[in-house]
Amino acid sequence: MSRSLLLRSASFMAACLLTLSGCSVGWTGTTGASSSPSNQAHDAAAEEAEEEPTGKLEDTGPVDPLEYGNCTSSEIRDYDDDLTNNDAEDTRAQAEAEVTKVVPASDQVNVTSNELSTDQVVKVSAGARDVTITAQNLVVVIEGEIESLTVHGFDNTIWIDASNKVTFGPNDGDNLNYVFWRSRPPQSKVDPQGVNMIGKDVNAPVIRSCRSFS
Repeated sequence: MSRSLLLRSASFMAACLLTLSGCSVGWTGTTGASSSPSNQAHDAAAEEAEEEPTGKLEDTGPVDPLEYGNCTSSEIRDYDDDLTNNDAEDTRAQAEAEVTKVVPASDQVNVTSNELSTDQVVKVSAGARDVTITAQNLVVVIEGEIESLTVHGFDNTIWIDASNKVTFGPNDGDNLNYVFWRSRPPQSKVDPQGVNMIGKDVNAPVIRSCRSFS
């Protein structure tokens, strides 16, 4: 084979190699360029989906049961303050304004409706340690913090500053009682019937408007 023919063959092969290399680089670059915006769009869509609220938690999500009793988020949101009666069962201030009997404090205080005749709002003076209430449709205001509160009976409303423990009675008639705290929630709650409510005092009207059974 002549020298000129060898040179032409080598030049032809080099040109082919350069062309293939260029095509390969061009294809790789094109693929990378086209996939990058797609990935970015996918990531942006995923982030937007994560940030967009679904509304489910707003409507039916749980709230702190020691703040709002058995209310749901939607019931709290839809509550109409104009519907409250603002009576002794709805506000602490009104309960204190309607006190008809004061029980002195002691380590063990028992409030029994049988001993109250027509009294409907009773105050327990500050300094009590353990308070037991056995009544029906009674309102009790307990001053100061206590160690424990025990409630027997039906549809009683008890306003407390704080109690470390709140216990509701185990009998069928020990239900639909309300305990509203002011400074801090109880550390423990015992409710065998499961239909007694504990909540923060400022939320009392809302709690009373919610369903009795959750």
